[in-house]
Amino acid sequence: GGSRELSIEPPPAKPAFQEGQPVPVVLQLLAKTDFKKSAFMLDESKQLRLAAYNFSDKPVQGTLKLTGASAEKSDLQLQPGERQELTITADGPAQVTAQLDLHSGKHAIVSGNVTTTATDSAPKAQ
Repeated sequence: GGSRELSIEPPPAKPAFQEGQPVPVVLQLLAKTDFKKSAFMLDESKQLRLAAYNFSDKPVQGTLKLTGASAEKSDLQLQPGERQELTITADGPAQVTAQLDLHSGKHAIVSGNVTTTATDSAPKAQ
């Protein structure tokens, strides 16, 4: 019965279905995670990493569009099998979305919640 006292935030809502063909590029957000809040933890720098993978046997290039964050670089070129990592800066606690619009007219997208406070279940020192 103790689990009834836990305050757990649900994961982000399922994104709307988008028509189109699959793309060989995968985006991934990387940072320390607060699993109880289904969110990435931000420190004072508000930075997290964005990894882009090209699973194709051809080079791809595109323009990165961010919502809830910014990056110094917006044009990406990935060689076949390449992985690139960028540092992005979140605007604050909320949701961060990264979309890579490929020059082929297709796009890859990733989204995640970010927070600046950890869930702390340990007792506080007095």
